[in-house]
Parts: sequence; structure tokens; C-alpha cells
Amino acid sequence: MKNLFLLSLIIIALFGCEKDNEEERLMKTKLALSKDWQLHSVKITEPSQFRLNQTLDNCSKLKIWSFEDTGYFSFKEEEACNPHQYVHAGSWRIENGKFLKIVWKEINYGQPGGEMNLLIEEVSADSLKLKHEVILYDGDNKPFPGVQKYTFIRK
Repeated sequence: MKNLFLLSLIIIALFGCEKDNEEERLMKTKLALSKDWQLHSVKITEPSQFRLNQTLDNCSKLKIWSFEDTGYFSFKEEEACNPHQYVHAGSWRIENGKFLKIVWKEINYGQPGGEMNLLIEEVSADSLKLKHEVILYDGDNKPFPGVQKYTFIRK
């Protein structure tokens, strides 16, 4: 009876620690993500026939993705790249400990926005790497599932 009680305590302690570690990891990820990020590169990595590094125009490079610790999200753009003063804003959260969900809309003119679900590959003090599943089309307009990778640097 005593051994059964000790075994129960050990099992509870192990699973309790695992949950604490997961919550701690989630809090660290949220804290590291809660900053301004500048898009550095976009790559299509799958399928292989579509593999390429996309060339970013100056406006794409100047667009800042801002994640506040309150869950507020916005795209910040230079005036030269945004003459109509569109404001794209919404919310962000981490789902299942590994996906970044962003929901936004255009605020000033009420245009519809969108939703993105991105796999968090890496978040550190200096870089953020995200994967996004996309549909790509070949020359015959045949659809293929693909993967696009975004790399950001801390602004």
C-alpha cells in the first residue's frame, strides 16, 4: 500500500513538472516573440520544382511585423510604401505550443484582412523563423501544396 502511494506521488510529480515545463516554454516563446520584426527573407522550400528565394522589394523589407505582449498585432509600413495610410492590425496567439496564429483586418477603410497559421521553427533574441503552408500553381495551373519560410530579424 505504501509503495502504491509513493508510485502515485512520483507519477503526479513527473506529469506536473512536464506541464510546468511546457507552460514555461510557452511563456518564454511569447516573451521572445513580443517585439518588432523586420522581414529578412522569404523562401519557397517545397515542392522542389518551386524551390526559390523570393526577391523582396524595398517596401517588403521595410514592413515591420509588430507583436505586443498584450496579443495585439500590426503591420507597420513606411509612408512611402503606404500612401493611402492603410492600417493592418489584429491579434496574435500561440496555439498548441508551436503555431503562431495571426488574425488581422484593415482598420482605416474597413477592408477585409485575413488569418495566418504559421509554424514557429525558431524564435530567439535576434531571429524569428516561421513556416507557412501555401498552394502553388505550375505552368498548367495545376495546384501543388507547398511550404514558404519566412525569416525575420529583430528591429
